[in-house]
Amino acid sequence: PYTTLFRSAAAVALYIHAFVGSQGTASPVVLDLYIAGNVHIRIRSVVEGVENLWETTGEYKWDGRQHMLAYTDYTGNAITKNGVFADHEKMLLHRVGAITCDMLFDPLTATMVDYKAYMVGAKFLLHTETYSMEENEVGLTIRVQYTLDDGGGHTPIVGEQEITVEYY
Repeated sequence: PYTTLFRSAAAVALYIHAFVGSQGTASPVVLDLYIAGNVHIRIRSVVEGVENLWETTGEYKWDGRQHMLAYTDYTGNAITKNGVFADHEKMLLHRVGAITCDMLFDPLTATMVDYKAYMVGAKFLLHTETYSMEENEVGLTIRVQYTLDDGGGHTPIVGEQEITVEYY
């Protein structure tokens, strides 16, 4: 016997619970499946105490190992394409356009960031202070706190970001 739970007609969140008998006892097993679809995205970003909130839509994929998210930022006349690749240990944010950079948020190691915004660039050492991901049947939330250090003796830039993804 099995049960399926569908969040939407697109079946973005699909769980199959199978019961496998072992010498007369039943134990639940959750099978992860390849999942893809459109999502609603809310992003809360705080950099140096300045909070920004925005909402958009994007594309989501789960391949059994990592969550992949693609969305576009529109700021004035500027466009930035974003890709997020996240698992429970770390997240890569890949940005191309008005803002271009690759930021690997990994609490186990500091990483280099070559950050370009509107044709002006800077290099930073990215320190991930905290990183977490929570998943449920309606979506997922990724939270990260970090510092960016330019190595020039300046006070590091302090930031945090919360990305909430809702399946539909």
